[in-house]
Amino acid sequence: MPRFNLLPPASLLMLLLLLGPSPISQAFPISGYFSPRQRAFLWRAQAGAECFDDDNSSLPLFRLYFQGEFDNAAQVVSERAQGIEAGPAGGHEQIHCILTPLDLPAGSFGGDAQFFLGATYYFDGRPEAVFRCRVYSFHPPPPAADDDEDEECGASFFLPPPPFLEMRLHRFTPEFEGMMRQNKYDLNLLPQTQVELAEVVEELEGCSVSWSVSNFKTSDEEDDGVSFRGVMRDGFCLVQSQRDAGIQLKIEDDLLLTREMLCVNDRGTDCVTGKIIYGNYRSLPYRMERRQRP
Repeated sequence: MPRFNLLPPASLLMLLLLLGPSPISQAFPISGYFSPRQRAFLWRAQAGAECFDDDNSSLPLFRLYFQGEFDNAAQVVSERAQGIEAGPAGGHEQIHCILTPLDLPAGSFGGDAQFFLGATYYFDGRPEAVFRCRVYSFHPPPPAADDDEDEECGASFFLPPPPFLEMRLHRFTPEFEGMMRQNKYDLNLLPQTQVELAEVVEELEGCSVSWSVSNFKTSDEEDDGVSFRGVMRDGFCLVQSQRDAGIQLKIEDDLLLTREMLCVNDRGTDCVTGKIIYGNYRSLPYRMERRQRP
């Protein structure tokens, strides 16, 4: 009988991965076969993503992208044309998002904060219909676990490159929320001292979002199609509702940011009943297109 020289399974799998992304290469759990350095090489070969240096060269581009105005009007028009309404039917509400750089006192929300943003969200193209206003503070990411670190840049096979930034979410106290609502959420009214700011803005503990470079590629040639992925550090967080003290919310959030788009999959459910309080009923992201080009 003829004999065939077959490659060992691990070598064959490596070849499949180097040929490019495929359902097969994405499905096989191979983390046990390779060292962290080898997994990092495989991930970069498969995803075509770059490993950013330790000088945080991704930060300027992220800051450029993560500001301005976005909305999902096109998504809503498409869904309504298909007869898909918002709510339990599975459609999306129209949401407009404004991300505004804030000049807050150095040392606010911890001495390591690098910059701040105000995030204002309103419904149906009506600026008076604000349903959420947050302050985001941005910090160096927490150290990675030793067993997950790669000697070159910390990437692993299953995950994108390690986070380069942590975004902490802050909401207004109920009293300050009322004052802001009366003044159309004018972010210029935020206190300008650390002490006063801490009295009216509280962190949503455990709800931090870790940002990393995504393997999702856009067609933009100006920046080589770079995009960013944001995921909650612990997958979800539990928050007491300000509107109903008897409800504890389970909050889940993941984001994708490109030069022209901000996708937000933000869901809140009642921890006891499992009822959806906000977010898409099919867990599909709000695809908000940029209205101001950076």
